[in-house]
Amino acid sequence: MPAQTHDDYGLTVYTTWKISFKELTPPAATLLQLCSFLHHQGISEQIFSNAFIYTFPADGPSKEELQGPLGILSQFVDPASGWYSLRFMDLINQLIEYSLISFDPVTKMFSIHPLVHKWSQSTLTDQRVSHSHMVAIVGMSFGAIPEETKCVASMQLLAHLDSLLQGDTAIALDFGLEYAEIYSWGGQHKKAEPLALAVLYRRRDTLEEDHLDILTAMDYVAEIYHELGRLQEAEALQSVFFEERNMILGEDHPATLIAMGNLAKTYHQLGRLQEAKPLQFLVLKKRRSILGEDHPSTPTAMLHLAGTYRRLGQMQEAEALQRGVLEKQRTTLGEEHSQTLTTMNSLALTYQDLGRVLEAEALQSVVFKKQKTILGEDHPETLRAMDNLANTYLQLGRLQEAEVLQSVVFEKQKSIYGENHPETLCVMANLPKTYHQLGRIQKAEALTRRQASLVWQH
Repeated sequence: MPAQTHDDYGLTVYTTWKISFKELTPPAATLLQLCSFLHHQGISEQIFSNAFIYTFPADGPSKEELQGPLGILSQFVDPASGWYSLRFMDLINQLIEYSLISFDPVTKMFSIHPLVHKWSQSTLTDQRVSHSHMVAIVGMSFGAIPEETKCVASMQLLAHLDSLLQGDTAIALDFGLEYAEIYSWGGQHKKAEPLALAVLYRRRDTLEEDHLDILTAMDYVAEIYHELGRLQEAEALQSVFFEERNMILGEDHPATLIAMGNLAKTYHQLGRLQEAKPLQFLVLKKRRSILGEDHPSTPTAMLHLAGTYRRLGQMQEAEALQRGVLEKQRTTLGEEHSQTLTTMNSLALTYQDLGRVLEAEALQSVVFKKQKTILGEDHPETLRAMDNLANTYLQLGRLQEAEVLQSVVFEKQKSIYGENHPETLCVMANLPKTYHQLGRIQKAEALTRRQASLVWQH
């Protein structure tokens, strides 16, 4: 009997999949085909169940335009009770039974073998239509997620987004801002930029010049520029956005206050503190009077003002605001919430400036460990926490520990942002000080020269 060749084996496997696929019910087959456009790991029912509760905002596609994706989701819905999880799991069990997917009962996520993942797309008669349906479902899913859970949700969707887009931003245009938001929450602002810009350009081409939807897209692009360190570009857009909001909606409108706060934040980072401070003070005053002390927006305004107080040397005022916010957030949000961790980090920086270095180190150690666990080591917030802890180690004379952290931050920021990003340049300026104290003079001088050259070019 002749030995089985590699091609014969491949054909046998292909035939087995084909037979299994034919045994599936049409809804189970459709689910497998749709999931083949996602990353082959970390697929969850929540992607579909969240899309079902999407509420169709005025600046997004209508129900009529989303009939295809809605038809797919309707397979998992009970007319009387809404989303029917048991029906969805029945399809999952079919796919498990025929060894087309594997399911993790702990994480409640399923995975598709990479070869099955690729092969299942070939069973589609119209890949483009099915692909667009899955693009819409993921956009709807993220659009329905509450603001307070978007950070964690984005981390779970990043790999799926990469698979869906495959470098083609045009296919996501209807949900461009949702997709840009996923990348931004995940710290990948460079990937967010072309998506948000595409939405802005299309709205400018199709809507009146002062339409609110154009302003919304403009504000989102400005936020991305802000995160990328392109502060002059951010300020130019934010100034227009704030003036238009103020003129159309009035100074007390929540949207105007958000615009005012964002512009002040950019002024702050540009070093225009005397322009930032009165705007931030006004935002906080109005938040307290209109929304009250306990509204989530009020602590945010308090922290922004505290940051400006700190840079102006008004440390006691900064500490009082930060401590008040942190105590409330620990009670209402918990120790591991992203907002709580941000406040802990801000307070730690104030402690540093006040010379209370051990108190700063205690907070920063907690922040760094939790950010690393929740967001991953490459996330911008984790890198900022790592750099802040390194600076505190320097103040404590723990030079070896500081140098290790600073080196990691520098290499990662250089890889993510490039050498001429403000945050990379800041670390590049601090690392030579550590090298000097460790006696590595040549290394310190080389990095100082490189940093000076980049600043000059910038």
